[in-house]
Amino acid sequence: MHFESSHSHPRVIGSHWSPLEEGYVKFNTDGVVFSSRACVSVGGVVRDADGLWQCGFSMSIGKGTTF
Repeated sequence: MHFESSHSHPRVIGSHWSPLEEGYVKFNTDGVVFSSRACVSVGGVVRDADGLWQCGFSMSIGKGTTF
């Protein structure tokens, strides 16, 4: 799911798995900053050509900002 927002009309845009060629994997990552505490966290997931979860991670990487 992907969120897209303007000042007056937020909306949700659906997303879907795009199959890969056999032998390839897809590695997706994301990160977040909790602004009230300046705490930065990251995570990721690896999926195979069938879309099956292979491995993933999440971790706090300390203090920081979006810049």
